[in-house]
Amino acid sequence: MKIKCNLFVHWTLVLAFIFPFCAATAKTSKLSEDTWVFSGDGYSVSAANKGRVTNIGYIETKQSGVIVNTGISHNHAEQIMRQISEISD
Repeated sequence: MKIKCNLFVHWTLVLAFIFPFCAATAKTSKLSEDTWVFSGDGYSVSAANKGRVTNIGYIETKQSGVIVNTGISHNHAEQIMRQISEISD
């Protein structure tokens, strides 16, 4: 049992380290001066789209930014936050 547990922990750590480098980048479209959309592919989750299937909105206000729908996972949200940091003031 200990060997199975160690093997599980090993592969979990390997996948957790590698997965962020495999992230697909969402297509970014600027809708207006302060509004963007990050487009998912709209299909079911697959290896090709890496789970990036939802559309996510970003609205920048004078005080802060508002993210509408943060995606389907923590990794997806982090990837969107990186893209937002590239476009926001």
